[in-house]
Amino acid sequence: MDHARRKFMDAFKTSGSREMGKRGLTYFKLLYKIEEDIEGRASEEKLRVRQEKSKSILVEMKEWVDLKKGKVPPKSVGGLALSYFSNE
Repeated sequence: MDHARRKFMDAFKTSGSREMGKRGLTYFKLLYKIEEDIEGRASEEKLRVRQEKSKSILVEMKEWVDLKKGKVPPKSVGGLALSYFSNE
């Protein structure tokens, strides 16, 4: 996941993909917040919370990525971020 996040950070740093990078990073921020909140909990509890909270974020992000992929040049910084996430 960190590698995909870095690709969206690269997109955020470029003017042509700034908004897409920002949205991608927002999804990762939500996911990392969940991980921060469950730190130190039992494995079973972590799994339950991830399934309850993280899964819906990942599903929404995947839908967004799939929608954007057809509209962004695949070799652009943003297109590379989308492809990287899709292939992870």
